[in-house]
Amino acid sequence: MAKIDIIEETKLKWPDGLERTRIKERVGQGRWKEGWAVTRQKLTQELERLGATSVLVSRSDNEHLDPGVAVWFSRKKEDFSWQQGLGFDNPAPTVAEIDAAFRAKAMKYHPDNPQTGDPALFMQFSHWRKAAVAWVTGTHSHAHEYVMAIDQYDEARLNLKALQMSFFYIRRLEDVGAPAILTQTLGAFRAKLMQGSGE
Repeated sequence: MAKIDIIEETKLKWPDGLERTRIKERVGQGRWKEGWAVTRQKLTQELERLGATSVLVSRSDNEHLDPGVAVWFSRKKEDFSWQQGLGFDNPAPTVAEIDAAFRAKAMKYHPDNPQTGDPALFMQFSHWRKAAVAWVTGTHSHAHEYVMAIDQYDEARLNLKALQMSFFYIRRLEDVGAPAILTQTLGAFRAKLMQGSGE
C-alpha cells in the first residue's frame, strides 16, 4: 500500500452546495477522546486503503467560530504524459528544453499551417507544455476529485473523527464485495465537488 502525504490548510475550503450546520445545532461527542493528531493518522490509513493519492484537509484557523472540516482527495495518479508527448527521457528538463521541444513538435500542427494544421493536436501539445513547465517549476496543483465535509460537531477534532469513521464504513462496502456500490458512493461526493468550491 502506497503512503500518501496529507496537506493541511487552516483556511476552510467548504464545498459549494453543501449546507452548513447552524451554531445552535452543533453537538459534542464525549465518547471520542482522541486528539487531532491520532485521528489524522487514522484518517490517513483509511484514505491509503481507499487508494487515495493526494489529500487536503482544510479547517478554519478559528475553531471557536467554525469547527468544520473538509477532506478533499484524489484517487488517480498524476498525469505525466507530457514526458512521452514532448519526447523527454529526462524527468526534469529545463523550461528552455520544454519550450524547444514544444516548438519542434507542435509548430507542424499549428492551425495556421494549411498542410498539416491540426487544432486538436496543437492544443494537446500546448497542454503538455503547460503541464511540463508547471511540474519543473513546482507550480502544479493536484485537482482533487472528491470531497467529504462535516461541521455538525462543536470541535474540529470531532468533525475529523466523524470523517475518519465515515471513510472506515465506506471502505466496508469494498470489503463485503460491493465495489460498484463503493464507486457509486464516491460518485455522490464527486458530484458535490463538480459544482465548485466555496469558503
